[in-house]
Amino acid sequence: MNINHLEHIARNLPVEAHTSMYNWHKYWARKTWNVVGKFIENYCPKDGIVLDPFSGSGITAIEALRRGRRAIAIDLSPIANNILRATITPVNLLDLLNAFKRIEKEVKNNILSLYQTECRKCHEKIVFDCMIWEGGKAKEIRYRCPICGDRQEKGCKLIGIDKKCIEQINQRKITLP
Repeated sequence: MNINHLEHIARNLPVEAHTSMYNWHKYWARKTWNVVGKFIENYCPKDGIVLDPFSGSGITAIEALRRGRRAIAIDLSPIANNILRATITPVNLLDLLNAFKRIEKEVKNNILSLYQTECRKCHEKIVFDCMIWEGGKAKEIRYRCPICGDRQEKGCKLIGIDKKCIEQINQRKITLP
């Protein structure tokens, strides 16, 4: 990039929706990633360094790295620094999948037991898809039975097994390890 022949961005840049990389957390001052990225491409040479002394959630640093620049990101907030660090740290997807499978094996049945109902058609125990709450009370459930294919998508009233499940959940105490 020759600074003497620099063409300034002299137009509005269309804003694009944030990707999942930026939506995994909420940050009050999150900048628009694609606009920041265009400014970096336009005003920072390929071998340049982008300095962001108020990095917040780190969009400027992330976009600099994504575009092959180096980045220095500084923020007074430890949370902001941790968000940025967590976002840019490479993850071995195979290790992540294996960790998920280990955790899933340990907790899956326990979690699914919280969503047990009885198919209204074949009377087999199944896992429901969702429970509709209104005014702090469960009103109906929705499910697709994998055994007989029965679908309850609206107006499926609670029965004994559903009420008992809610009662058991309400009696549980949350304990920390």
